Amino acid sequence: MWLTRTYLALRLLFTVSSLGYLTKAQLPGVVTSFKISGRIESRYAVTRVTSQMHNPSGSAEELKFKMALPKTAFISSFIMEIEGKNYTSNVKEKSEAKRTYTSAKQRGKSTGLVEQRKEADHMFEVSTNVAAKGRVIFYLTYEELLRRDKEGYLYSVQIRPGHVIPAVQVEVEVIEREALTNMTILEVPGDNINAVRREDVRLGNVLLRYEYEVPPDRGGLDGVFSFKYDIARRPDGGELQQEGKYFVHYFSPEGLPKMPVHTVFVLDISTSMEGNKIVQLKKAMEAILRDLKPEDTFELVTFSTDVKTMGFYKGTKHQIEKAVKKVRNLRTTGSTNLNEAYIHSINKLNDLGRNRTAKQVVFLTDGQATVGITRSQAIRANVRQENVLRHPIYGLAFGDGADLKLLQEVSADNRAFARQIDEHTDPEKQLIGFYQEIATPLMADVEVSYLEDEVDPESVVKQGTTHYYSGGEVVTAGVLAPGATRLEPVVRGVGKAGPIQFSVNRLHANPAPALDKDNYVARLWAYLAVQDLLSKASVEENKDRVARLKAEALDIALRFHFVTKLTSLVVVRPEDEQIEEEEKEEGWEEDIKAEAILKGPGTRLAPAAIVSGPGTRFHAPASIVRGPGARFHAPTHSKKIRKTGRDSSSHFVDNDPHFVVHVDGLHLPLCFDLHASDGASLSLIQDAESGIRVNGQVSAATHNPSLTYFTTLFLSLGPLNVTVTHDFIHVDCLSDDGTQMVRFVSGITWPARKKGAKSQSRGRGGVRRGRRGSQRQTRSADEESPADSCDLRTSWEDFRGMKYDDVILTRVGRKKFSIVLGGGDTHFVVVRSRNKRHQRFLGFYVKESGILSASTGGVIGQFIYKEVTAVSETTLTINEKGKLENVVQLAMQHHSATRTHEFSETSGIMAKRRSSLSKNRVRCLHVRNSGRGILDGAPADYLLPCLAC
Repeated sequence: MWLTRTYLALRLLFTVSSLGYLTKAQLPGVVTSFKISGRIESRYAVTRVTSQMHNPSGSAEELKFKMALPKTAFISSFIMEIEGKNYTSNVKEKSEAKRTYTSAKQRGKSTGLVEQRKEADHMFEVSTNVAAKGRVIFYLTYEELLRRDKEGYLYSVQIRPGHVIPAVQVEVEVIEREALTNMTILEVPGDNINAVRREDVRLGNVLLRYEYEVPPDRGGLDGVFSFKYDIARRPDGGELQQEGKYFVHYFSPEGLPKMPVHTVFVLDISTSMEGNKIVQLKKAMEAILRDLKPEDTFELVTFSTDVKTMGFYKGTKHQIEKAVKKVRNLRTTGSTNLNEAYIHSINKLNDLGRNRTAKQVVFLTDGQATVGITRSQAIRANVRQENVLRHPIYGLAFGDGADLKLLQEVSADNRAFARQIDEHTDPEKQLIGFYQEIATPLMADVEVSYLEDEVDPESVVKQGTTHYYSGGEVVTAGVLAPGATRLEPVVRGVGKAGPIQFSVNRLHANPAPALDKDNYVARLWAYLAVQDLLSKASVEENKDRVARLKAEALDIALRFHFVTKLTSLVVVRPEDEQIEEEEKEEGWEEDIKAEAILKGPGTRLAPAAIVSGPGTRFHAPASIVRGPGARFHAPTHSKKIRKTGRDSSSHFVDNDPHFVVHVDGLHLPLCFDLHASDGASLSLIQDAESGIRVNGQVSAATHNPSLTYFTTLFLSLGPLNVTVTHDFIHVDCLSDDGTQMVRFVSGITWPARKKGAKSQSRGRGGVRRGRRGSQRQTRSADEESPADSCDLRTSWEDFRGMKYDDVILTRVGRKKFSIVLGGGDTHFVVVRSRNKRHQRFLGFYVKESGILSASTGGVIGQFIYKEVTAVSETTLTINEKGKLENVVQLAMQHHSATRTHEFSETSGIMAKRRSSLSKNRVRCLHVRNSGRGILDGAPADYLLPCLAC
């Protein structure tokens, strides 16, 4: 009965909401309990929120749960418990999560989707239908790394459920390796700070408990529980924590003298700053200047259509008063010349010869470039070229009209950061607070180094700027190199007295917990890595590198179950957790509607797929799958022998397969579909120079005639022909007159042939035709001779392994058949599979392709030397049908037999291909319309009159 009453779909989403007061109108339902449980371990905070609600109505009601999240937090778990049944969640890539959600919803299943729609979103909201008199419990978990300022680390939880609640319970445990200092409760619901209990107080530990009963006459609770704390600091290289192979290094030494600082303030006085903006800017600058120290110096630069210098000043009282007077007299005028303002300020710093001084630019604007050089990327390139000494350039975007993206890009290029100033929420205070963060440098050019054999350099991520400021912290995290057990980092930089170096002697090392989810250092690394990769991707200009950065961020987010702008969280009903996987892969619906270029309208090719490793360009599985922790890397561009070094289990084809190919120029594989009729044969690889040909024959699916699968593969390997089906393997190295075409044959054991097996005739194109039709008697392994192995037909189970000249044939397990040529220069693998509908089919893989020449053709072979580049940024978009897509524009360089080159352009959609062997999906760029734009010629050009042709 309950399932019937709550059969409606759940609706979960991130809403665009401010953190202001909730509306006075209360939401349906009654909150019976509300609890916050937090654990802060070495600054990494995991917060769990539990809210229990009751529907007192006599009919089903939609109950809502709201929660304001910290801007930098990642949701890692969400569960709903309704009448004792849990609705669990899974984090998936956004398009896949959307597809799962849509599929379940269309089938009438209860489901929900949690996604981060905008970077600014920080209000979590979830709704679900609850039966009359029913109950629901919401469990939300989010994670964040606390950042340090001058007062310590701030932990804050917003308690705004939007309901009348009887009480709130808060329990937060702080665990640090060093002694806690300056623990201060800042705010609690009900304003009774003295009611916070401190329990289990030890050197670096404390448990905070707080309970608040909401007065009956009070409306929706709008409270905050927040506190700050710091830890005891030492004048050394910092604190290193390690759990298993993951580490985090905190650097914030105590007792360093303040360095003199020279700041170039670059202030926008264009007409758009007229009114409150220029007034607030003047007040903020006056407060900032009056706070400077006598040893500091500064320069004031204003810009609009032109750029002007208002003078060089020292931090003495007299000089500051002169500068303040000039700031008060500022008047708005003209347009916005960002490029000239940037270049002028950098030259000012370059001309300054003071050593042992921290130098920096603070750049404030409220608009976009309207005069001079106006293209953002050109401005960025000019700044990068001019700032050869890489002085930090901090950006302040005043209001929504500023070019925040450009400021972020310039700051990222130049070892700093950019901030948005909300002109509606006390901008003067924001400006002053920003400068206070960078007003007191203690070290410049901070560098943390590790020995090469200690750390995987690709894994290292850093939070913090190149300068170390008082009250700040430099955080570095990473993964140990294989075989390494401990670290000995060194921190170098420049202080007031000159070059300075610290060694690290505080190491807290522990073995990895039994469960990865309990390894807080691993999760801390993942949290920083995802933020770092997404931040780099947002300012990266190279489109291929953008794709790789996003792919790495997605991989880590999925492994650690983080909801980011690349991932979403899908909630399903318990009995729907294993949502049926559709036979059709993503993109099939679009392709199936395209014109049927081959013989069968609406039918699909079940192609070989593509396997690739470093240097390889293609393989023949339907998908390319990497296991947990793997990353996408750019393939090498060598045209010589390709060595992959990857295990075949990472790349394969199965189910209703698609072509997946790696190409030079892209970090993700391309995938596409072709259409063919039952019994059609297609050319997969054709290379006249090496004499290698691979063809495949497709058959209609038993459950759906409109689908096809590869059921027979034919490989011509010079003097040796191999035919593979799901049932047998046939090896033939005899000429038409029965002469052995190979020089020698050897094997470990000689597999018996089935009684009555006949040799298979060959078709056209230099292939042997029907010869001896006599039946051969079955022999035992001991009786079989090498000469008989030149006409060998055997079951998969009986095949043991053979070598024909330099071609080695082996069976690996029950499903893999390996073909190695030229001592490993070329390596093919055939896999036999069966899906849940008992459809049997084959997949074909190319692990190495060294023998194949540049003139290789075929659906797969053409991609060995083909070059593809991304000519647009990979962008998440919603198409006309409301479907979420990640689109990138691609440019192809085609080659022909005459070695001429032609170019074409098409687009790729971020997609995934399912592999039942790995139980995973892999990301690729899906090209619609039967691969048009990336395939040479038309799809019909790959049809063959027979399998062995």
